[in-house]
Amino acid sequence: MKKILLYISALALLLQGCEDDFLDRIPETDITGENFFNNPKDLETYTNEFYDYLGVSTSDYSTDNMAQYSQGSELEDKLRGTISPETVNGGWNWAQLRNINYLLTNYREAEGDKSEINHYVGIAKYFRARFYIAKIKRFGSVPWYSKPIETGDENLLYKPNDSRELVVDSIMSDLEFAVKHINESSDKTRLSKWAVMAELSRFCLYEGTFRKYHDEISIDDSERFLNRAASAANEIISSGNFSLYSTGNASEDYRNLFAMENQSSNPEAIMYLDYNSSERTNQNGVVFDYYWGLSKSLADSYLMADGTSFTASVNNEQKSITEIFKNRDPRMAQTIMAPGYTRPGSPSAFVTRLSYGGYNQIKFWPKEENKLGWQRSYNDLMIYRYSEVLLNYAEAKAELGIIAQADIDKSINKLRDRVGMPHLDIASANSSLDPALVKQYPNIEGENQGLILELRRERRVELACEGFREQDMYRWKAGTTMAKPQFGIYISELGEHDVTGDGIPDIAVLNSPDETSPINDVPDSVKSTLAIYYLNEEGAPTDLYLSNGNQGFIGFNQDNNVPKSFIEPQYYYYPIPLNELVLNPNLEQPTGW
Repeated sequence: MKKILLYISALALLLQGCEDDFLDRIPETDITGENFFNNPKDLETYTNEFYDYLGVSTSDYSTDNMAQYSQGSELEDKLRGTISPETVNGGWNWAQLRNINYLLTNYREAEGDKSEINHYVGIAKYFRARFYIAKIKRFGSVPWYSKPIETGDENLLYKPNDSRELVVDSIMSDLEFAVKHINESSDKTRLSKWAVMAELSRFCLYEGTFRKYHDEISIDDSERFLNRAASAANEIISSGNFSLYSTGNASEDYRNLFAMENQSSNPEAIMYLDYNSSERTNQNGVVFDYYWGLSKSLADSYLMADGTSFTASVNNEQKSITEIFKNRDPRMAQTIMAPGYTRPGSPSAFVTRLSYGGYNQIKFWPKEENKLGWQRSYNDLMIYRYSEVLLNYAEAKAELGIIAQADIDKSINKLRDRVGMPHLDIASANSSLDPALVKQYPNIEGENQGLILELRRERRVELACEGFREQDMYRWKAGTTMAKPQFGIYISELGEHDVTGDGIPDIAVLNSPDETSPINDVPDSVKSTLAIYYLNEEGAPTDLYLSNGNQGFIGFNQDNNVPKSFIEPQYYYYPIPLNELVLNPNLEQPTGW
């Protein structure tokens, strides 16, 4: 396919006197509005390039769903105080927008079927909406540009931030146009009306709850967005075009959903990214034990099999890894590696590493040995899936205070049916609050407090490791939770421990290499196979510690050496890079920056 080279950042035009950067523009002899946008096929060719802008997350980097991430992240830098306008990277690039606006400025030259033309215009507006959704989430307010910026457009080059209201209403206009004009499609790798409807539901839930819980933006019309989030989700539900993937195997279906090589026939997939072994691979093969481990906080959030809270169970704070998975929501062992798990291609149970806390992620992890490793996986990844739509629907209606048990039965309880969990009952949820959830989300009030808490739990476990957690915590104004140290598995005492469930010790935790007495009684044949972790070496603490001295949960000394903090409301946003404010002094930093 012919590449259309229109990459240019609107504000970067100023970097060298406004003129030099125009070298990056399209040559006069190449594609222009006058000589290219002649018919719907031209529009299709151009919009095909936009699909490269799509991506899918397979991790909740540095949130409270993750115990440790060895590579670091922008979120972690912010929580540890090393992000500033001078140091921040990324986020302020406008090349995609110029490419999109170029079509939206020139498509009127095309001749042909009006509905077909509008289909491709709708695709462009969808991608413009997604572009600005990312900007709103990051900065709170930014300039809205509806056309490509040229050298003489000084008013646009030096434009200040537009209000959040204007930008969001413009996003809504683009999405509503796209919903109306984009065709339904049997090819789930291409945009369809239903994919845009899923984005509309997702964004409206985000914006509605953000406006409801954040007083720093002083916009009191959250109900408008929550109503649209619910109605958009309900349109998808009522269409009958989608359903949850299920074969009736509660202990495997959830994990298999994310390990599929081909999502084309999956009724839960609304839209997905297509991968294959020869041309396009992904990094699913490194989600397990390469760079990160999941958190005790996430593990604790899974209910017991009878629907009661794990954190309310007897001795829950002293359960070893071989005990903690027993009688739990099946999604737990299909997201987090349980003892006894055998790595593809290996004859024996995998011994977890304490370096990342001990809770390995197996969600998205391929089931075939040849797909393991860097850029070797080619399992398809869903951009929008029906489960999220069900969650959006229930949460929006609960936040509006207009939810009924029938709404829960057609949404949340469908998710629970797939994994054989007891149904969620509104009356029971509101009459029996989980103290752990109340502590985590103290700003929820009203008669549906208990229900909203349980819906947040359900969203957390159903969408774990799919990249939603950071923005969910932002929109709920619960960011301070992410500053708390995260922990891994429980270690009852110094000495040897079985982490595979076969009764034979696999690891040992010792205070130092000189203090080996806790494993003196271990047979040499077993001792020689132990993976040994020390809390101190050469007179200094190692990376690991136990939360209660010689026993407790695996913790990480980085959290003691450079503690995290979350400054409200500042840290709900990222700063605009300082050099951009030098180029355009009319820009304003987000709240607190």
